[in-house]
Amino acid sequence: MKPYRRPEALLGIQTEDRYLYDWPELGTADPDEDTLHRLHSDVRGVHDRLPAEVYRRNRERPPHTPFMDDWGSGQVEIEEGVWYPGVHPLSEAQAIDAIEAYPWPDMDDPTRVAHVKAHAQRLAEANQYAILATPWLLFPFERAFAMQGMDKFLLNLALYPEFAQALLIRSPGYARP
Repeated sequence: MKPYRRPEALLGIQTEDRYLYDWPELGTADPDEDTLHRLHSDVRGVHDRLPAEVYRRNRERPPHTPFMDDWGSGQVEIEEGVWYPGVHPLSEAQAIDAIEAYPWPDMDDPTRVAHVKAHAQRLAEANQYAILATPWLLFPFERAFAMQGMDKFLLNLALYPEFAQALLIRSPGYARP
């Protein structure tokens, strides 16, 4: 959020902080319309959402405890207000059986996209901007890092390439040959 606040200050825009996916722990700003307009952006994004259960679970968690996504990975607070990827559910895994046994999220959960059609339709009717569908999918390496931690995954990539490939394939963004 800090990098986003600087351009807003330079542009003289004061708005309430908004985060992509209502996830302050990630720190990714959801740009407001005034800022997008001042920067002459001609594109508006239509985002998917995390499943409703993830929002409920994280709203009910005690303050300063890890924020967990639907994949079981999460952010930990390393100092007041500073969050860092620190929960890696497959950090000790090295066998393909562990990947097969893992409780992978339901990518077809309808709460992920229930709002998309109406949002895209409003943008299309306004006919002012290009519309970009922007799903919250980590790229395969990012997802593998989230699931294992970067150091563990890179080690497994070198020592257990079949395992690493199986983990990469589990990512929705993986382009199969």
